[in-house]
Amino acid sequence: MADIKNIIFDLGGVLFNIHFNETFERLSSIMGEDLTSGNWSPEFYDMYVLYETGKIDSNQFIQFLQKKSHLKNPRSDEFITAWNSMLKGWFHDTFSVLESIHSKYELYLLSNINDMHFNYLKNSLLHHGGIDYFNSYFKETYYSHLCGYRKPDPMAWLQILEENGLEPAHTLFIDDTAEHVEAANSCGIWAYQYNREDDLHHFLLKIIS
Repeated sequence: MADIKNIIFDLGGVLFNIHFNETFERLSSIMGEDLTSGNWSPEFYDMYVLYETGKIDSNQFIQFLQKKSHLKNPRSDEFITAWNSMLKGWFHDTFSVLESIHSKYELYLLSNINDMHFNYLKNSLLHHGGIDYFNSYFKETYYSHLCGYRKPDPMAWLQILEENGLEPAHTLFIDDTAEHVEAANSCGIWAYQYNREDDLHHFLLKIIS
C-alpha cells in the first residue's frame, strides 16, 4: 500500500453503533407495511434519498410517512422514536482511536445521515464535549444532508478529494458496507470494509502499519 496520509471514516457502524433494521421493523408496525431491508417501494427509497441529501426536511419526511401509513393517524413522535431507534451509542474505543491518530493523519468524516439522526448525534455528544469537539478531530466533516451527496454516489468521495487536494493513492477509507467500499475503490481510494465486531485500533494497525 502507498504511504497513507489521509483517512476517511464512516460514522454509523464504524464509530457509532447502529442497528439499521430495528428502525424499519418499528416503522413497519406503525405504517402497517413491510419496510424491512430489501422491501422498500421505489417511492419510499426516493424520499429517503431526498431526506438524506437535504432536499427535504424532517417535517416533510414525516408527513410523507404519515400519508403513506395504512394505519389510522400515527403521531409524529411515534415516527421520530422509530426513526431514532437504530442509534445505539458510541463504540467504546471511538474517542481513544481518534485521539491516538488525529495528529498523525489528516482525518475526514463521511456519513450518510439525516436531520433527525444528526440532532440525536449532537445530543449524544454533549457529555463528550459537544459536536464541535467531535468535529475537531477531523480536518473536514461531510454529512450527507449538509453536503448534498450520499454514498455510494462517487461524488461523495470526489467532493472530499477535490475540496481538500487529496491524492486518492494516499487516502484510506473505512466503512462497514461493501457497496460503499467498492464505490470508494472505483475513485482510486484505498478502501476497506470494517466489521463492527473487530477492534478498530487493531484493524487500523493491520492496514497502515
